[in-house]
Amino acid sequence: METRMTRRTLGTNTLTQVDWLVCNLRWLLLLCVGVVIVLNPGRAAMSDMHMLLPLSLLLGGATYNLLVMVLLAFKVPARPLPVLTLVIDTLLLLG
Repeated sequence: METRMTRRTLGTNTLTQVDWLVCNLRWLLLLCVGVVIVLNPGRAAMSDMHMLLPLSLLLGGATYNLLVMVLLAFKVPARPLPVLTLVIDTLLLLG
């Protein structure tokens, strides 16, 4: 019985570590997207419609990542997070 609990705890800890790693890598992705937006020599004015989409994706991604960090910190299991994370990360990469 004790080995079963140990295996389950080790598996959960490994998954939590992977979730934290992905969360921190997403901050790096958001930082890189922000740098590309700011340093792009052909960028439009901040009020232009073409600039609002990347900025809104950046803000939405940061908000989502902060939410994921809070859920991970309090160890709240959330089933739709992996699918939602995949969608948001794909939008960030395409935006």
